[in-house]
Amino acid sequence: LSVAKRPSGVLGRLRADRPGQYVLMDSFRLDVFAMEPVTLRWVNTELTVAMDLFDRCITGLRLRPVAAQSPDVASVLFQTVTPQTWGWQHGAPQGPYGGLPDGIVLADPGEVLPDTIVVDHGKIYLSEHTRAVCERLGISIQPAIPDKPTDKPTLERFFRTLRQSLLEQLPGYKGPDVWSRGETVESEAFYYVAELEQLIREWVGRVYHHTAHDGLVGALEPRLRLSPAEMFARGVAAAGRIRLPARQDLIYDFLEVEWRTIQHYGVEIDGRRYDGPGLNHYRGVRSPYGGAHPGKWPVMVGRDDVRTVRFRDPATGTW
Repeated sequence: LSVAKRPSGVLGRLRADRPGQYVLMDSFRLDVFAMEPVTLRWVNTELTVAMDLFDRCITGLRLRPVAAQSPDVASVLFQTVTPQTWGWQHGAPQGPYGGLPDGIVLADPGEVLPDTIVVDHGKIYLSEHTRAVCERLGISIQPAIPDKPTDKPTLERFFRTLRQSLLEQLPGYKGPDVWSRGETVESEAFYYVAELEQLIREWVGRVYHHTAHDGLVGALEPRLRLSPAEMFARGVAAAGRIRLPARQDLIYDFLEVEWRTIQHYGVEIDGRRYDGPGLNHYRGVRSPYGGAHPGKWPVMVGRDDVRTVRFRDPATGTW
């Protein structure tokens, strides 16, 4: 398939000159069964990953039962623009953090590194939620070319390394197909979804970031193999960092927007009603917003926690 779909002209590739210039995103279905803690079902999991193209460092990841969704993409983007600790134990390694990336390069399984707009693939990446988050932060989205699997080799190689170095050693590993699967995989030990994600994060922080890669070499020392952490240190020393101004409410910019009118009882979203004193001055008031949602107010919703929603007071700027 890869040979049949390779371009007929000169082969090229996207190159980055410093950390944070391009971030590749992709989703991959793991070959490990995990247990969903609420329903207690055996489920497949899908891993969404962000990788810095310059140094191959993993800047964020999220594991979701069954299939990835747009909130997972927003969560990985939030990890990309904030410093991360890759592990829960005391003394866990700090992940390389180059600041806010100039561009986010999006790719879905079966797609490639960016060149043209994808109209029928990667719906979670080109969703209104993802585009709104990138627009609020000034991040450009560069969609990928469909049906060219050879154009994102760095992420494909990462998923292969993850499978060979970690996943194959775990209980619940079922192999890439039925012929590689054990006879009674479900009867063996297992991990919950959150535990499996934590194991992957530990492996990334302690093993992957500090293992030399054949594809990472210095411009002046082509025979010197570097690890992602070493390549990141070189890039930061040469180009510096682009820091994102820190604020405590940054996480709210990554939530999904729902446009609603504010009634006497508050706002209603998916059959649930939310109310609070922050809405008192805006009950029954028409918003100044126009466009596709005239007269409605933006409410930030986190799909993984429906207990609260967030409304920003336009007069004071507080949530």
